[in-house]
Amino acid sequence: MNRILRTGLVLASAAVLPLILVCNKTPRGDAPATPPAPSGTSNGCINARHEFIASTTDPDEDSVCLRFHWGDGDTSAWSRWVASGKEATMSHSWTSAGAYEVRAQAKDRPGLESGWSEPLTVAIALDAGEFLIDTNGTHSESSPAVAFDGTNFLVVWTDERNGDGLDIYGTRVSPAGAVLDPAGIAICAGPYNQDCPAVAFDGTNFLVVWGDGDICGARVTSTGAVLDPAGIAICAGPYTQDCPAVAFDGTNFLVVWTDWRNDSRDIYACRVSPAGTVLDPAGIGICTSGDRQESPAVAFDGTNFLVTWMDERGGTRDIYGCRVSPAGAVLDPKGIGICTSGFRQESPAVAFDGTNFFVAWMDWRTIFADIYGARLRPDGTVADSADIAISTEPFDQNCPAVAFDGANLLVVWQDWSGDGWDICGCRVSPAGTVFDEGLVVRQDGHTENPALVRGLVGQMFMVRQGWTGTVSGKTYDACRIWGKVNPSPQR
Repeated sequence: MNRILRTGLVLASAAVLPLILVCNKTPRGDAPATPPAPSGTSNGCINARHEFIASTTDPDEDSVCLRFHWGDGDTSAWSRWVASGKEATMSHSWTSAGAYEVRAQAKDRPGLESGWSEPLTVAIALDAGEFLIDTNGTHSESSPAVAFDGTNFLVVWTDERNGDGLDIYGTRVSPAGAVLDPAGIAICAGPYNQDCPAVAFDGTNFLVVWGDGDICGARVTSTGAVLDPAGIAICAGPYTQDCPAVAFDGTNFLVVWTDWRNDSRDIYACRVSPAGTVLDPAGIGICTSGDRQESPAVAFDGTNFLVTWMDERGGTRDIYGCRVSPAGAVLDPKGIGICTSGFRQESPAVAFDGTNFFVAWMDWRTIFADIYGARLRPDGTVADSADIAISTEPFDQNCPAVAFDGANLLVVWQDWSGDGWDICGCRVSPAGTVFDEGLVVRQDGHTENPALVRGLVGQMFMVRQGWTGTVSGKTYDACRIWGKVNPSPQR
């Protein structure tokens, strides 16, 4: 049935031709812009919440929400809606140390998604004690050493900031981990190369020593002033000296080094007074056996020094030592065979625990380099009938460092994980029992050359060099010096 309207138009009855109203709104087809890399911390520690911020714009001015991929297989939920161009903040915690790539993605109201952003690389350490010692420039730094003056640490290293050679720089660091000299202290920035620094404290000032073909040094006050800007010539001659180490006996410093004066590598030493006076200008021959000796280390037990080194007199690389009195007398002229197993041993480190010396070294008695050790009594006798296996994990371990915290020894070393060097460690009781072996530092890229010192009661401080990418928005892409308060091995 049709109805005729007054206008003359004819409409079909609804029963004959249903009237269908269609709303045909076209969805907006422009997705949000891919966000830039998120901002936030570049360094953190496990089991702690870390905040990250991302933002983007939408070409249609739609509201957007964002989410994060954390680099550990986990992706966040979408954030609340925010206006185009506004920031969204989310947090995450990691349960394992390592380097993680954090990325962001956006979605608009119609449901269109952007691509994933470029990553922010986040280095997660085992604890919050890790920090950069020096943030100046983007140059390379290496070979750190550290000492404690009862109030602050002095960290020293080899530095390439001046571009025309290697220099010696340093900075003071508080027990809380605050860098007190952010511009760095130029200890020796002369021509040519200065390398491999070592440092000890005499109760008033630090003595920093290094090799530049000769053995030189400079005193640094507890306030960071360099007292000997022209340097102290500790051993100068037509032959080469390098790789110094230093300790203090309560009256004078004993500086030891590798010396080429006899056409082979020998171990020499010299005492230096707190006033900077060289007391043995001709040097003290610690070991001049005619075979190759190198890599000396030194510690003091309250009565005598113990100097240790790598020695080839037996046809292989062994670990030898010698006690030296505060008067400079060599008490063991033939040396003490600390490890003469017939295998290859190198890179000794030594500390005193209040009763015995403890010597740690790199050892090749298996197909990989391991870390072994031994206790040495103050009378020069080896206390252990068999060497102490500190770490025999797969792959290589080398470059040990050791210090006593007042209860136990802490030994740390660089450890090959299969794709880079990490820092691992363990504790050793005064009885020679090894416990708590585990990871100390793992970061993206190599981390090497650890050095240790005891700080306040029960406190330890470790420095190391490590490949450094972007930290706090600054890209280094170079080896830099890192510090860690109370390094603790963890499985």
